[in-house]
Amino acid sequence: MQRLDPHPRTPSQAEDLKPLIQQAMRENMLDELYVGYVEELLERKDDAWRSCCGRDCEPCMRQLMRVVDRVRELQGNA
Repeated sequence: MQRLDPHPRTPSQAEDLKPLIQQAMRENMLDELYVGYVEELLERKDDAWRSCCGRDCEPCMRQLMRVVDRVRELQGNA
């Protein structure tokens, strides 16, 4: 995936997000196997990826959207 964020995260910022990502994944029952997907989607503009094909993909984009939204919510509370 091409990164579209004009302000990519530093390694330190990415490490700070790991606990939030893990929490959001647990809360949304997304296997930690997909942590790379979540990290990448957090870097991209929403309109570049927010759609669901309706084909029961694993993981489903809807589930990934919930995780990304929850990480962002947790960031605001951190």
